[in-house]
Amino acid sequence: VLTLGFVPGPATMFQGIFKLPAAHYMTISKGQVKQVKYWDLNFEPEPAIAEAAATEQFMERLREAVRLRLMSEVPLGALLSGGLDSGTLVALMGSQLQQPLKTVSIGFDHPEYDEATHAAALARTIGTDHRPVTFSEQDFEHYPQVMWHLEEPQCSATAVPIYRLYRACREAGLTVVLTGEGADELLGGYHWHRGDRLARSLLGVPYPLRRLLVKAPLPMSAAARRVLKYGTRDLPKRYRHWLEIPDDGYRSALFSDSVKSELLANQVNPLLAGWGDYVSDLAGADPFHRLLWLEAQTRLVDFINFEVDKMSMASSIEARVPFLDHQLWEFVATLPPGLKLKGRTEKY
Repeated sequence: VLTLGFVPGPATMFQGIFKLPAAHYMTISKGQVKQVKYWDLNFEPEPAIAEAAATEQFMERLREAVRLRLMSEVPLGALLSGGLDSGTLVALMGSQLQQPLKTVSIGFDHPEYDEATHAAALARTIGTDHRPVTFSEQDFEHYPQVMWHLEEPQCSATAVPIYRLYRACREAGLTVVLTGEGADELLGGYHWHRGDRLARSLLGVPYPLRRLLVKAPLPMSAAARRVLKYGTRDLPKRYRHWLEIPDDGYRSALFSDSVKSELLANQVNPLLAGWGDYVSDLAGADPFHRLLWLEAQTRLVDFINFEVDKMSMASSIEARVPFLDHQLWEFVATLPPGLKLKGRTEKY
């Protein structure tokens, strides 16, 4: 948790308690415990597809994914951040519902992070019954309740505004809420997808030159500098470098001498040692697709979905996620990388 900011499966923070891997179920019969994988993703590309046809088929599948998640006998609404993902879902919901749609958004009293005006503009355009909420410093008073519901610590404060957001949904009378998580993992929407493509092109540069790049005053994130510094071609290790929380020396100060000694002896975090297995069957696939699949089975499961599930259920809200529809993923996996990450455009 001090390396990635979350607890990677199958571990938990509790001794003797473990998580099932993604897309697995467990059977227990006559004292025998069996783990079964029930779904996998195939990144074998289909024959060449025109961009217009791919767009049409993508929207058709996303529209169906939304339609399936509109079935509800209780009040239903959506989160609307003002971004592309939630805006698309709300537009598709609005086109399929007969009654006005309730949307909820959270804004921040710091303009650098606030998207409330974008959410309000989208709500007006689509015609939703919009309920904005503003998150302020005082909302950190909820932190003890947030940690109680999370059950495990994580090195991110995002759970606090998400908790506040779902409380607002409940206050608006909603019981089922559609949300836009999963689009970035599906289509390559994070900065490290673009950054990793650039980093791969520099891995062959001799270390002294890479070292100069790392130290140069270039517009580059701390994570990108870390990836270039280590220069590993091992995808799981490189992905860890993208995710790693800046240390600033605190890890060494927190760990006991025995823990430091054990870490130094092993050199490999045992919780991350199995990450290579997630992409071992994709050796011939495009590195971008291998990164998406690794991400889908690690950070998406143990951080994104974990946080949404815990914070929504804290207010007895059922969160439904159309971008995680398995048929949508199966289709997108067959599309070439250039239809997801094109030039500097993420989620193209």
